[in-house]
Amino acid sequence: SSLYASHDGVVTSVVVRSGIPCVKEGEEVPEGQLLVDGLLPVVKTDGTVTGYHFVNADADIVISYKEEYYDKINIYSDEKVYTENEAKEYYLRFYNKTLCFHFFTPQYEHCEIIQSFYQLKLWEHFYLPIWIGTGTKKEYVYQRVEREETVLKNQLYENLELFLESLKEKGVQNIQKDVKISISGSMLILSGELRFADSNLRREEITASMRTELENGQYNTVVDGNER
Repeated sequence: SSLYASHDGVVTSVVVRSGIPCVKEGEEVPEGQLLVDGLLPVVKTDGTVTGYHFVNADADIVISYKEEYYDKINIYSDEKVYTENEAKEYYLRFYNKTLCFHFFTPQYEHCEIIQSFYQLKLWEHFYLPIWIGTGTKKEYVYQRVEREETVLKNQLYENLELFLESLKEKGVQNIQKDVKISISGSMLILSGELRFADSNLRREEITASMRTELENGQYNTVVDGNER
């Protein structure tokens, strides 16, 4: 099998234990480029290739790349504020049917209803399929409130750290942060450039058809821009 780049970037470190290195430090590579070849040619003294030896390429290669970061949060929030307006309702429920009785109940645009029911019974353990209940409608309105800027900044930076931690768990290290806070309209924005070091490599197995072509001396093609 051979190893390929899993991300566009610049190679910053190359340590090959098995296979033929195809890149060197400082070289810029696109995603999918062959980094370490698992096909080792068997060469005669006159320089002719008589065959290939198959190995599992093994290497530590780090690719550095940069990525734009952008996150935003609204400076304002709509908070629920209760008024002093309330209205009573009364209920009669029979099995799954409920009747509501109210007198001159105002229509609130926004309200919260608190209900309670009591099931009727003839004696201690004999309940009837009848419930009576009451309800209270409490009116509330939404007010636009400006949130504390320090809290919002902390939230944006916390989001960034969570993002970086998720990448770290995948083997991608953040090596540089150049981000700043700005305001656009009603949004608080954290944006800038991040640089990463990615040690993840993509492994691809040598197919049976490639093996057959190699054994017959017919294999001469371009794989991800690298001729073999």
